[in-house]
Amino acid sequence: MTIQIHNGITCHLIVREDPKKIIKRYEIYSVTLASKIVAESWSEVADFAEIFNAFNRNALVNEVKYHINKVHYALILADKQPPKVAIALYEEDEKEWKYYKFTKVESLLIYNKLTKILNKCDFGE
Repeated sequence: MTIQIHNGITCHLIVREDPKKIIKRYEIYSVTLASKIVAESWSEVADFAEIFNAFNRNALVNEVKYHINKVHYALILADKQPPKVAIALYEEDEKEWKYYKFTKVESLLIYNKLTKILNKCDFGE
C-alpha cells in the first residue's frame, strides 16, 4: 500500500491481514523522497517526522547541519523570505547533492500525516 504524503514524499506500507480477517495490521516498509529511500523502519520514519516537528516548533538552529539515518537536514533562513527546512540527498548517478525545501505549512502537513500513519502501524522491528 502506498500513501502520498506531500510533494514527492511517499510512504509505503505492508498490510498484514488477520487470519480471521477481522482487522488489518500495518507495518512501515519505507518512506521515499523523489524515489530515494529516506527511512526504512518505524523508528526511522519517526525520526524523519520529528525533523519537521522540530522545524514547526522553531527548534532547529541556523547554520547547523543535522544528519539522521544518512539524510542531511538544515534550516534555511534568507532575507525577506520565510524560513524553510531543507533535505539534502546525494544523487550518486549525478554525483551531486539535490535539495528539497519545505515551508512551515508544508512541514505541518507532512508531520501530521506521518504521525497519523505511525500511530496506526506496528513497530515491525
